[in-house]
Amino acid sequence: MDYQLSFLKEQDYPLLFQTFQDAFDDYIVDMSYIDEDMLYNRWIKNHVQYRASVGIWDLQQLVGFTMISTDVWQGSPTAFNSATGIIERYRGLGLTQKMIEFVRPKLQKVGIQKLFLEVIQGNTKAIKAYKKAGFDIVRNFDCYKLTHENYHKPDSINADLEIKEVSVSDIKLCRTWFEWQPSWENSTSAVQRIPDEKIILGGFIEGDLVGYVVYYPASKQIMQLLVAPFQRKEKIATTLLDHVVQKVANETEGIRVLNIDTSDIHTIELLTKAGFEYTIGQYEMALDIAEEA
Repeated sequence: MDYQLSFLKEQDYPLLFQTFQDAFDDYIVDMSYIDEDMLYNRWIKNHVQYRASVGIWDLQQLVGFTMISTDVWQGSPTAFNSATGIIERYRGLGLTQKMIEFVRPKLQKVGIQKLFLEVIQGNTKAIKAYKKAGFDIVRNFDCYKLTHENYHKPDSINADLEIKEVSVSDIKLCRTWFEWQPSWENSTSAVQRIPDEKIILGGFIEGDLVGYVVYYPASKQIMQLLVAPFQRKEKIATTLLDHVVQKVANETEGIRVLNIDTSDIHTIELLTKAGFEYTIGQYEMALDIAEEA
């Protein structure tokens, strides 16, 4: 069958959301909680470029899409696949590869070097499709969730830590604290682009910022939890985590932490000790756009 591919416009969003719901109705992870405003804001956070994103059509029906985000990532112009969805009866026809091939020349033209995406490790069909399109696995992520009844309050916290709200400008100064690059959706640039509410709490000792936590209420997610290298092992992360858990306890049934690099054993130990449970693993995959397909 001959399918039509086209670049999208922001005016297509209502149709995209409807197709998103159809495509993710049987997804490994329940996506039914995502409403129209939530997805729209998430794509703003991810810096989706509609005119670089692709829709695939069967006559007048949108049957699949690939939403492309762009940014300077690790020092280079980079793209990120914020979402690829294909309605169930159109899967297995190579449509993912067709959309990637369709967008590739446009990305090359503007100097994009790599295209990244994330995929659940149990989604073997999607992984196979992405590998066929030329993607390679570059990192492993773990995801966790806490229900408040399972929260283990710490035996002790850092009583000297003063916690107060800070701005994105404040945490931008802390980029050298990262031991590993956050995933695209958890980056400081993504935090800055959040169009709705975000909570950024800084921890101070004697007036100096020594740690911070970013919480995004719309997705009930801790996006970043970071401590200055010279202040670690002083229960600063434990204290910040306890503060945000207590702060939102009456507003949500649970808190998620997504895309922790599996090499970060200290953060994983912190979360596990607090009662967070492992939910899924994800692969970060990358395609070298600079090379010809």
